[in-house]
Amino acid sequence: MDIIHPKLLYSLCRHLPCHKIEVDGRPYIERFFLFNIFGIEVVIHRILSPDPEGRTVHNHPWMWAKSLIMWGKYNEDRIDGLTNYQDLTPIEAKFILRRHSVSQTVDRFNFLHAGTFHRIYYIDYEEVWTLFWHPKWSRVWGFLTEAGFERASEDRIDKDKRPMEQWWKTAKKGKEIMEKERKTSK
Repeated sequence: MDIIHPKLLYSLCRHLPCHKIEVDGRPYIERFFLFNIFGIEVVIHRILSPDPEGRTVHNHPWMWAKSLIMWGKYNEDRIDGLTNYQDLTPIEAKFILRRHSVSQTVDRFNFLHAGTFHRIYYIDYEEVWTLFWHPKWSRVWGFLTEAGFERASEDRIDKDKRPMEQWWKTAKKGKEIMEKERKTSK
């Protein structure tokens, strides 16, 4: 069940600071800032495409993150409960990737904990909108590959926003990003 229609979300997000994330030159996620309170950042995510083909599961730089799906749904591969992932041997990593990965459909809530690795492989509709909140960056993030944990390289990190502290202060408004997108897609 969808909570808020995208037309209403577009109207709201036009006026919010927006950070557009692209992967391999393709639009991936637009992040619209709502507020930050007691160190918890609350944003709206507009997911425009799944994780790229061939990209493996990844974690996040927060101790936890939560999301409420407002429109659409997505499917993800997920591994929960990984600790000491930075010290995995290739044999351990292969075993975990092959035996502990679970596919699930996310259509309401998603909870990502410190030991969660995931990869979105399908989005329903053309986009998925989520309300997303998390604390400040507190750890290294990266990808779990068959060779072990691979820290996110410089080209995978938003160079001008690292570590994304108060990115909304210099971000363009959503209308600038969405109008530019509309012009380039015509």
